[in-house]
Amino acid sequence: PTLMECDRVLDSFINALWSSSYLTDECRTHAALTGSAPDPRSVDRSAGLRYLLQCEREEKLKKLARKLCEGTHDDATRGGQWDLEQVYRVYGDYRANVHEETSGPVLPPKTFSKLRACCSSSKTNDRALVDCLRAARPRDFTKLFVTDPNVTKSVVAYIKNQGDPVKTVLEMGSGKGNWLWSLGRAGVETVVGIEPAYMGSLALYDDSWDVKYSPVQLDSMIGDGGDGDLQINAFMCERFGATDHQFDLMWSMEVFEHIPKKLHAGMLRRLAAATRKWVYTSIAPPEQRGLGHISSMSKADWRKQWELLGFREVDDEEIRGVLRRAKWLQIRRNAMLLKRVQSVSEVNKQLLDRIATSTLMGSERP
Repeated sequence: PTLMECDRVLDSFINALWSSSYLTDECRTHAALTGSAPDPRSVDRSAGLRYLLQCEREEKLKKLARKLCEGTHDDATRGGQWDLEQVYRVYGDYRANVHEETSGPVLPPKTFSKLRACCSSSKTNDRALVDCLRAARPRDFTKLFVTDPNVTKSVVAYIKNQGDPVKTVLEMGSGKGNWLWSLGRAGVETVVGIEPAYMGSLALYDDSWDVKYSPVQLDSMIGDGGDGDLQINAFMCERFGATDHQFDLMWSMEVFEHIPKKLHAGMLRRLAAATRKWVYTSIAPPEQRGLGHISSMSKADWRKQWELLGFREVDDEEIRGVLRRAKWLQIRRNAMLLKRVQSVSEVNKQLLDRIATSTLMGSERP
């Protein structure tokens, strides 16, 4: 049944790629290995799928690169378009922050000299522009806004010391890929990020699904029951051979305050089901200022959301020390490590029991 399910998922994902507006007829013909009437049914589920994905992503990168050059850094960094804002941060000219203890080691960039140089030298050639931007990415990611390799190393080491090595991580709201990059450097083999706006290798990701110790981006929406979940399931089938694979660790830092609250429940249930044991997460509280904060929540309320899904916060001196040593104030204040204490099936049973009780009480009202 698992193989049959994955066959259906991969065929559906190929069909979705086939109809993508980013895909050229040349790519379709090459992937289908047919004559003048290419058909998605003739596309190989492995090599053909990867080729279609590569074609689509190359076109997305060209469009994103041109948008970066046509816009202004002020528009992007003020939160107008999330993909632009995140990628601009990759190419910023960062300066050390004299107030590091309260607001982090670097200041948000105001100038973008490497980006401007690439835009000036590749005004008409989109392929050359993408190549220039890739080559201009920083070598030292520790100075980017926001990342902290010491936090990722410490969290991974803590879990390993519990006799539970971290081999796979799923990050919800992975932005430009900075946390995934540091998780890969901490020795995690498979690091996958869900971020709807494709940034790929213009940010800190690899454009392939097959890399190890390097970030993979799934440009999708989890829990939507549609194309978003389809891409996630297709990746699971290709990487792990089943759609119900559970990641060792789920990571989500300062993300859900940007997502409408009406979407939280479905997303969190999907993330919890895809998480084997550990969650490292934070959400911005109401008093924390920031761009696009529409669903701020206290740490206690955020903890409660995860407790309802079968997790409990780890509160010991070692983890408290990891948080105290974090470079960024919002991580020191808001982050928490949680551990699964109930299985997915137990959580689902409790949910059904609550629904049944609520329905019964409602039917007994006069």
